[in-house]
Amino acid sequence: MFDSIRTIPVRVRPPYDVRIGSGLLGRCGDYLAALLGQRRIAVLADDTVASLYLDTVTAALEDAGFAVCSHIFPSGEGRKNLSTLTELLEFLASEHLTRTDCVAALGGGVTGDMAGFAAAVYLRGIRYVQLPTTLLAAVDDCGAWMEYSSLSGDAKDHDRYAYYTVRVPVENYRTFLAAVGEAGSVLDLSETAENITSSYIDVQARLSALEAQRERLNALADQAETTADLLEIESQLSDVQYQLENYTRQLKNMDQQVSYSTVDIRLSEVATLTPTGTTFGERVADAFAGGWHGFVAFLQGFVLAVIYLWPVLLVVGIIVALAVTLTKRRRKNHPKPVKPAAPAKPAEYTPQSTNDEPKPKY
Repeated sequence: MFDSIRTIPVRVRPPYDVRIGSGLLGRCGDYLAALLGQRRIAVLADDTVASLYLDTVTAALEDAGFAVCSHIFPSGEGRKNLSTLTELLEFLASEHLTRTDCVAALGGGVTGDMAGFAAAVYLRGIRYVQLPTTLLAAVDDCGAWMEYSSLSGDAKDHDRYAYYTVRVPVENYRTFLAAVGEAGSVLDLSETAENITSSYIDVQARLSALEAQRERLNALADQAETTADLLEIESQLSDVQYQLENYTRQLKNMDQQVSYSTVDIRLSEVATLTPTGTTFGERVADAFAGGWHGFVAFLQGFVLAVIYLWPVLLVVGIIVALAVTLTKRRRKNHPKPVKPAAPAKPAEYTPQSTNDEPKPKY
């Protein structure tokens, strides 16, 4: 049943598994029943995610034998507060959930944070399940953090695209890639690695040398006999301390580079998702359809450009009309002089031979 579902273990304390698969929300009940057994489960979601996925998840859980209750709260980053936490705790208490029951967060971001915190403080030992539905939820589940994000385009024209830079713990790198790959069709994937071993060793050596120099300067400061000597030593100590702090920062940055992987993601929206592995005929049909849509889009863009530039086109048209009118008037008022006709050539006489003359006989 779960052949299309990938199970990726996350080796942290305590360890847990991440399941990734197409259409997994519709089959989550069967999997959770095999993992947890039939029990009561409270599904927590914001109103945006609930309108998209709550019915699917509820039906899947009930078909698997779970007793499902759900609570919906308004979406938005501003809902990450004590008021929302109190609301969730009161709901769990009103449903009389016990340690043998389960709390499920449908979605990521604020929902995952608040549902996880509510489950942790409600009853120790209660089971908690995360059902992510977005890229942000995948980021949260893998212990990663979003370093940069940018969204452009228009949803009406299905031409939106987004750029993300995510810092992912090295041990969860493959898990995150697999989770992101389920968001659509992966068109391109490239990986690069940089060996910073020599740079790391060099910075460590410099730090050791500077620390030894600082100790020597401190010893000299204790033995200084004049104020001038003491001031000179203090100046050198200040310079050494500055270098120590600089190299320490470099070492921490390198440690972070080793501990985290940087993932750059570009997402492009399409009106219809074309699955990978299509036949040649389907690709030809898609090419014709894409060409037609491109031609229509070009015509629409051309018409919009003409409408947008109509004041400029009007001014240009007036200038051209004036130029043509002035040119015609100038030609009318100043006609070109007529060239004198060339003198006629004298007639030439060419004698013609007649065939009536008698030919001499020999």
